[in-house]
Amino acid sequence: MHINQLVIQAKKRDAAAERELFMLLAPKALTMCRRYSIDDHQAKDYTQDVFIKVLNNLESYDTHKGNFLSWFNTICINTILDDKRRKKRSPILADSKIIDMVEITEEHIDLVSDDELLKAIQSLPSGYKEVLNLFLFEKYSHKQIAARLDITESTSRSQLARAKQHLKKLILQSTQSRHERKVV
Repeated sequence: MHINQLVIQAKKRDAAAERELFMLLAPKALTMCRRYSIDDHQAKDYTQDVFIKVLNNLESYDTHKGNFLSWFNTICINTILDDKRRKKRSPILADSKIIDMVEITEEHIDLVSDDELLKAIQSLPSGYKEVLNLFLFEKYSHKQIAARLDITESTSRSQLARAKQHLKKLILQSTQSRHERKVV
């Protein structure tokens, strides 16, 4: 069944259509949620929360106002960021330690698996991770990120720069340790 037909049926609370919609979109939601979470358990919790919101708000989706997948992605992002905002107790404090800017070559990137890259992103401090995901994967501007996270545009830019520096460091560490194992 086509996604638009599934949505129409799911709006009527057709359990089979809801289940099929979940099976179709769960991998996409889980992938997005993993980028923002600290571990797989949290990503699965976010995914469940996303589908609860999607199914509870399906009536508000208007096919004439936009693409269902765009609406779905917006719910994913909003669910994750709303949860993070609720749990936020203090402002994001940037790491004052300056990381050496080391060039990453294609050889370094080729040596890093998708799983290692995902783990590296998950290991970033929360503020860095949120800005990196919104900027690189969701294509938000710094102005949009600042408004969404209630930070300044300059904070968004610096968080992104620091996130990239941390990722470079993690990628280099990963490739160096892999190289050392090969040599031994």
